[in-house]
Amino acid sequence: PHLAKCFENIRSLEIVKQATRPPTVVMIKSAENENLPMPRNVRIRGPIEQWLGNVESSMFESVKKHLRFGISDWKLTQFKEWVLSHPGQVVVTVSQIMFNWKCKKCFNGPKPHNQLQDARLVLMNRLDALAELMSTSLRAFQETVLETLLTINVHCRDVLSELIAKKIVREDDFEWIRQLRYEWNMQNNTCYVVQASSSFTYGYEYLGCSPRLVITPLTDRCWLTLTGALHLNLGGSPAGPTGTGKTATVKDLAKVRVKYDT
Repeated sequence: PHLAKCFENIRSLEIVKQATRPPTVVMIKSAENENLPMPRNVRIRGPIEQWLGNVESSMFESVKKHLRFGISDWKLTQFKEWVLSHPGQVVVTVSQIMFNWKCKKCFNGPKPHNQLQDARLVLMNRLDALAELMSTSLRAFQETVLETLLTINVHCRDVLSELIAKKIVREDDFEWIRQLRYEWNMQNNTCYVVQASSSFTYGYEYLGCSPRLVITPLTDRCWLTLTGALHLNLGGSPAGPTGTGKTATVKDLAKVRVKYDT
């Protein structure tokens, strides 16, 4: 029961007992019953803060490993199969990394406007594929992943539609750089969360298959203000009437950064 207070979405550990050696943690399980194998077995011995710290380090390592595998598997597997064959957090993150990469490729192409229109058609086809998957027999955590992916991809579609309508063809245009996006650095194999002039290293905390809020224009403006403040080592305090989503917006930004210090 104490794991929920230590980690965002680890609810239980799969521990294998051995006759001559200390028990080892081989897998972590989320609240949605999604399993994430550990990259290396963590032995349970010594003070709890020591071996639980090793579990945390292995969790970071496992999420990063699965992100790398999800990116390398993107072009090698059919989209429907790819969505169901990777952890939910990896599916949501890699799809946004690839969306950012595709848009940047369009901006740097010979006909950016036409290429953005083609990218929007591809995204619409993926939305149709996700809608078809929702009508199949799925496990509960897979349904949550698809709902989150649909929410994110609908926002990506709206971003592309706005870029096309405003005829944005440059990568350094404010209409593009104000969007919160994910970038994968191939040199150091690290994911970055970028918005305007702000850049943060992806937190790699295991989030399981947690749902996400619908992203509205107001959400974008709140995030832009908060990420700008964090970039300057400042804080932010959204103000407004009760029940308008101030706390939920900040919590969702923490999910985006996968780091809970916002």
